[in-house]
Amino acid sequence: MMTEPFDPRRIAWQIINHALEAVDPAKAVNNYFDAQPDIVDHIKSTPGRLFVVGAGKAGTPMAAAVSQRFGSKIAAGQIIVKYHHTTGQANVLEQVKISEAGHPVPDQAGFSAAQAIAQLLEQTREDDIVLCLISGGGSALLTLPAEGLTLTDLQETTQALLAAGATINEINTIRKHLS
Repeated sequence: MMTEPFDPRRIAWQIINHALEAVDPAKAVNNYFDAQPDIVDHIKSTPGRLFVVGAGKAGTPMAAAVSQRFGSKIAAGQIIVKYHHTTGQANVLEQVKISEAGHPVPDQAGFSAAQAIAQLLEQTREDDIVLCLISGGGSALLTLPAEGLTLTDLQETTQALLAAGATINEINTIRKHLS
């Protein structure tokens, strides 16, 4: 029996591929629903509508997994992702709109998309279900300035924190009070 010669490059690529597969956002969503059949049954059988909202760099594959699982049950949705993070799947999500926005500094596109999510949620009724998908970057992408603040205030604050070398935890601690 012949064994393959030791090839560190091949082994490294296998490790990388296994690591990427382990953190695949769509797979994580599917694994969650596979482990929660009661939740899946409830979503499918409820007389209300299903709304899908969220924000984060992994929003597109997460929304695609939800769309594949629940399809026509989805009434509408809005997901905000970082620019160039649609992963080519945005066009297959008929009921869920994918908007791109600035990260880590929030921008007008993110502000407008966050307003669209708020308007979408205002349409919900008591028997509806809202599924919220949040991944890394969500706090920067889902930006609605607190009362008395403007988008410019949030942008300038974020830029100052980044320039000062603030950690993501420090930035998020400030962000949650401003947005």
